[in-house]
Amino acid sequence: MVGKWKTELLERMPDLFASKSDNADHYSDKEKDQLERKVGQLTMEMDFLEKMCKQLGIPLKGLNK
Repeated sequence: MVGKWKTELLERMPDLFASKSDNADHYSDKEKDQLERKVGQLTMEMDFLEKMCKQLGIPLKGLNK
């Protein structure tokens, strides 16, 4: 019985590990896209706030620009 399980495992092992790595790659791509969108959003917000501070004459503390 154990020998049969071992044979079946050895035959199916490439499929088992391939599907997990494919899912991991897909997840990391999705996560990367979300993070890139968030960075873009935050960059736009920072640019807007810096512009408004300059227009209102508010000093920008802690920014090295």
